[in-house]
Amino acid sequence: STYNFAAPIYLRLMAAFERGDLEAARREQYRSVQLVALLSRFGYMAAAKAVMGFLGVEVGPARLPHGNLNDEERKGLRGLLEELGFFGWVG
Repeated sequence: STYNFAAPIYLRLMAAFERGDLEAARREQYRSVQLVALLSRFGYMAAAKAVMGFLGVEVGPARLPHGNLNDEERKGLRGLLEELGFFGWVG
């Protein structure tokens, strides 16, 4: 679940909605959609585990039938997350 590593996005989304700031809530929801779409390109489980590692929490490899990212894929994912602004969103 993206809640494991992107909780700040969802917390801001809920807070914005509760205060009636639908523009801010939509912006955070769109960030979530962008994140899930990106992770899906790499295989969600493998990408999610890699993101946890990028954030300093090594959770080990995915179990079968899920695959894992190789070093090149991890580098590519990290670069795309940086381009997206992900690390600023959750920092």
